[in-house]
Amino acid sequence: MRKYFLILTVILFAACGEEADNAGNPKTVKQPKVKERSYCYLRTDGTNNQDTEAIHIIVKNDSVSGEMKYLPHEKDARVGTLTGIKVGDVIKADWLCQQEGMEFTVQVGLKMKRNKVLQQVSAFNDKGEEYLPTNAEYKWEYKEVDCEQFPARNY
Repeated sequence: MRKYFLILTVILFAACGEEADNAGNPKTVKQPKVKERSYCYLRTDGTNNQDTEAIHIIVKNDSVSGEMKYLPHEKDARVGTLTGIKVGDVIKADWLCQQEGMEFTVQVGLKMKRNKVLQQVSAFNDKGEEYLPTNAEYKWEYKEVDCEQFPARNY
C-alpha cells in the first residue's frame, strides 16, 4: 500500500503545474518574444559643426528607453534619459534632463527612418517653458552611427 501511495505522489508532483490536452499530453505555453534593439544617432550643428546632439534609443517591443544629449561647444550641456513608446516608426518620449543644475522634462517626438531619425521641433510658451506642439514639424535630422561613437561627455 505504501508503495502505491509513493508512486501516486510522484505522478502528482510530475503533473503539477503542467497543462495537458485532451489526450493527456503536456501543452507547451509559448512566451511572447521580446524584441530589443539599440540605435544611436548623431547630429552636428553650428557654424563649424561644433555643437553635437546625440540620441541613444533602446526599443523593446513598443517601449522606448535611452538617453539624449545636447552638447553645445563651450556652453552648458543638456543631458538626460528618454522613456516613451513607439507606434510604427514614431516615438513619443519624455526627456528627463539636467541643464545648469536644474532638472526638467521635455516631450520629444521622433520619427525613425532608414539610417536616420527625425526630431520634432519644440516651442516655448509665454513663461519660457519648452513644449512640443501637437503638429510640430519633424525637422532636425540625425544620422545613425555605431553606438561606440555615442559621446561620453556629460557636462
